[in-house]
Amino acid sequence: MFNLTKKHLIIYSAIILVFISHITSFALPAKYIKIRYSKSDGLVRIVLESNSYNLIRKSKVFTSYSLVKIAFHDYFVLEPEEIETPLFEFNHKGKNLYFNIKELKWIKLLRLDNPPRLVLDAIVEGKEAVPPKPPAPPEGKKESEQERKPVTEKRTIVIDPGHGGKDLGIYNPSKSEKDIVLRIARKLRRSLSRNKYAKVVLTRSYNKDLGILKRIMIARKANPGLFISIHLTSSNSVKIYTALGRNPEGRESYLLSESQSKFINESRRFAEAIGDSLKGVLDIEISYESLNIPVISSMNCPAVLVELPGPDFLDYNRKNIALISKAIEEAILTLWD
Repeated sequence: MFNLTKKHLIIYSAIILVFISHITSFALPAKYIKIRYSKSDGLVRIVLESNSYNLIRKSKVFTSYSLVKIAFHDYFVLEPEEIETPLFEFNHKGKNLYFNIKELKWIKLLRLDNPPRLVLDAIVEGKEAVPPKPPAPPEGKKESEQERKPVTEKRTIVIDPGHGGKDLGIYNPSKSEKDIVLRIARKLRRSLSRNKYAKVVLTRSYNKDLGILKRIMIARKANPGLFISIHLTSSNSVKIYTALGRNPEGRESYLLSESQSKFINESRRFAEAIGDSLKGVLDIEISYESLNIPVISSMNCPAVLVELPGPDFLDYNRKNIALISKAIEEAILTLWD
């Protein structure tokens, strides 16, 4: 009935294959982004969950005042399209997602797997209160009058660059905290390594994920004489933290080991030495606070956590990184002289 030539069969087969391929493409699951959020004091957490690993990993985040733009590499379905909340507004246009977060101060970003998620921690509090200077060491001889043993053997200094890997820390379109503090830590390591009595260990020397417990294990294994963790703050100031000594009831806090409690006063002197040295080069406000931060509370040596000015307030170019590194180095060597 039908007189089909070989040429006709090839053409019809190609048409059928194209039709099947077109139908199959519609059957594939669409890429989606699901939004959920939560709020605590001064923090709005927005979680963007997807069924596409690449959609999250390849996304780029840009901020300008209260506006946050997230650019994805492909189109996606947004679920839900609308959320009624006074905390923020959002809009989905093409491959981009826009958030207008009220009273936004700064954001931290975190990318997670299984399922793929982009977490935005939006800090919306007002200006941070300036914490008081920590209590002075017990009365006795002044620091300049105390007898010190000269340094005649190598001492280990552990430098902990905060964040890393998926944990970006404080972020703006051009720079992230994890990269800035790593550059400072590397520069400080190079400078200190020139001193024959100093051995320097970094908890991370490149961009990688590193949890708090792993940082503590690396530091304690090095048996350090000093420990310094480097971070950025969201303001144009320097904040230096030491661990708490004893609580009002006179008992040791549960996060402090007996060995760290023995170094509280030395940690405070270390903090003040760094503060004085940084103030000399940056000429900005220095504040001090005592908190039970696990990464310093677990150290069996003098330990501090330093938060430097945010990237919106200080240009972390080569010159400024060298100045900061030199100031911290001088504080360390002064403490050991």
